[in-house]
Amino acid sequence: MIAIRSPMIVGCAALVAAGVILSKEARADQNLNCDAYAAAAVAQQNENQALRCGFAGGAWSANYEGHRAWCLLPGVAMANLTHEDRARGDGLKLCKQKQAACADYAALAVEQNRSNRRFNCGLAGGRWSDDANGHRDWCMSANVTQATNESSARQSALLKCTVKRAGDDAQLADIDLQNMQQKQQQVLQTISNISKAMHESAMGVIRNMQ
Repeated sequence: MIAIRSPMIVGCAALVAAGVILSKEARADQNLNCDAYAAAAVAQQNENQALRCGFAGGAWSANYEGHRAWCLLPGVAMANLTHEDRARGDGLKLCKQKQAACADYAALAVEQNRSNRRFNCGLAGGRWSDDANGHRDWCMSANVTQATNESSARQSALLKCTVKRAGDDAQLADIDLQNMQQKQQQVLQTISNISKAMHESAMGVIRNMQ
């Protein structure tokens, strides 16, 4: 007897076979996406460390296999990968903006120390230095309150020193202090705004990774 296959059975078999092929292709695409995602995530973490941005947590890791394993979880879709990659990228952009703001902070610190010497105030210690790179690096690792306290401490010490001046020296010192005060307010406000945005960016990644 010749077996006659129902067109429905043949169709179902074809769909099943196609489904197997599609699932294999889907897995291959997912593997490819996860390889690229993990490599990009590690590169972003390396930049995070090089710039001293301070981002931390599971989303910020140099563990390639860890990123790839998260990517391969059943509930993770391309939208999740795009979100994480973009969030880290946005965070790094903000960090570079903070680098520029901290460079301004460092320039102000050096200017304050020049006034210290100019008016023979005799102020000394770590905060009184012409090492702009040192001031900038410290600023990158400090929070807004610490940066504000440090800069304000220099400004306050200069004010106490210069009130003893008389005549032209007093006028010159007063002008210097006013200019530095304005710069200080601008720099610290910029650092505050950027730090807040960096925190929100980092929290966005953490929430999505949980």
